[in-house]
Amino acid sequence: MIGDFTKNTFFNILQQIFSSVFKVLITIILARKLGPENQGLFTMSMLPTSLFLILLTGGISFGTVFYLGRKKYSLREAMAGNLFFSFFFSLFALFFSFLVIFFWGEKIFPGVPKNFFYLSFLIIFPSCFLDYFSGILLALKKIKDFALLSFFLDFFRFLFVFFLIFLLSFKVKAAILAEFFALLFSIILLIYLLREEFKEISLKFPKDYLKDVFFYGVKSHLSAIFAFLQYRVDHLFINFFLNPLAVGFYAISTRVAEGFWLFSYALITVFFPTIVSQKDSFKNKFTPLVLRQSIILFFFFCFILYFLSPLVIEIFFSRNYLPSILPLRILLFGTFFISLWRILSQDIFARGFPMLNVKISFFAFCLNVFLNLILIPLYGLVGAAISSSFSYCFMFFFALFYYLKISKSSLKEVFLPTKNDFDFYQRIFNFLKAKTAKIFLKTKSP
Repeated sequence: MIGDFTKNTFFNILQQIFSSVFKVLITIILARKLGPENQGLFTMSMLPTSLFLILLTGGISFGTVFYLGRKKYSLREAMAGNLFFSFFFSLFALFFSFLVIFFWGEKIFPGVPKNFFYLSFLIIFPSCFLDYFSGILLALKKIKDFALLSFFLDFFRFLFVFFLIFLLSFKVKAAILAEFFALLFSIILLIYLLREEFKEISLKFPKDYLKDVFFYGVKSHLSAIFAFLQYRVDHLFINFFLNPLAVGFYAISTRVAEGFWLFSYALITVFFPTIVSQKDSFKNKFTPLVLRQSIILFFFFCFILYFLSPLVIEIFFSRNYLPSILPLRILLFGTFFISLWRILSQDIFARGFPMLNVKISFFAFCLNVFLNLILIPLYGLVGAAISSSFSYCFMFFFALFYYLKISKSSLKEVFLPTKNDFDFYQRIFNFLKAKTAKIFLKTKSP
């Protein structure tokens, strides 16, 4: 089990690294071609759609993985149910989001044209469809297919951003359309990867599956919703208290800091499907093992990026974005802790206590809003970064408190290395050694 987890995690990290190259290139092209002000307008125009998507996506995928992992429902029921969810939630989101922007757009998002928002609504259906059926891949433990899909989604994004913005020099609307076209091409790939499963799809209404997945998804996803709001609420307050130009500077800080999350996302993509069907005795040993290794990995990359941040901002995004450096450095402190929080939150989900994560995320969100209201008018972008980092730390320590209570583990058992750690390192070493030897033999063969 641990061997498969190591291999899948390693493969997923490789995918995330390759994908991150495209993400970095996309961010650089957008930053340089749009400029700080248009960057801020693009960020704000995507914010309502992003908020609706975080409400609609994620929870259904969690429910799919959970119930297929427990073998309560068949694959046929899951395919039919997720198809229904895709159409129903997309239509609901389109209708509701249009009403919000049409009647209150100018008041909530001053300075941002409405037509930018309407164009961004195009990505709602393909995003929902892609997320819900990606959950099928994870439930079937097709980790490599999931990683391949994620890689090509970023590749398609880069392709369209490069063509529409870098070559043709289009602006904000082109950036939105690039996301839409990337999602459409990714759906084609997803259907190919699930071509055998789609042959079995039924249009029969799976009432019990829809009910169970929806309610589990709501409970588990409320945590993700509050976490996402916490990630983006500072953009809303910066635009309100300052202007879209300041949002453009801060957006670069958050994107660079969030680029570091690729390691935690790669890990939890494999982590949750691995532990969801295991006994608590396995989780009590496995989760601390993963957490300890993650502390070392995450701290190393945060430490390096902290000192390289001025170089990264100036080289990749130009001197126009130098005000982004200090907020980025402050955000890295919180990024370290929220990456660790993700591991504990997945364990709490797998044990069947999703509402604990909701409580943690909700209080952290409220704390972030409170601090933003105080610190942004006083300290601007630095105040926003302090607010976010402080609330991220709160999430980790609150989750750690509940994890120790549920698992009946001690701080010593969670943080002190054991023999399993050295066995883990040995497996990684043997895996890398075997892969290197295989590559070497291929290059030597005629």
